[in-house]
Amino acid sequence: MIIDGERDPRELALIGEVNRIIGITTADMEASRRLSEPTMTNCLRNMETLKKAFVGKFVAQVVLADGKITPREEQFFYIMKQKLGLPDVD
Repeated sequence: MIIDGERDPRELALIGEVNRIIGITTADMEASRRLSEPTMTNCLRNMETLKKAFVGKFVAQVVLADGKITPREEQFFYIMKQKLGLPDVD
């Protein structure tokens, strides 16, 4: 993830695969980049619990895709988990 300063091809491939599966377009991605952090957080926070779990799983998969977890990636994941109220998953 760009969180660690690198865009690993494995991370990009995973993101691209998910985008294709759920139909996220380039225009969708560009529009999401223009959202403020509070707007994006509120949108995600208001999702159903199951959808939040899938968001958490997706982020975890991207973090793990390059085979290493940096302290910044770990911190990002836990901040996101806390802000969005993601459920604990074993």
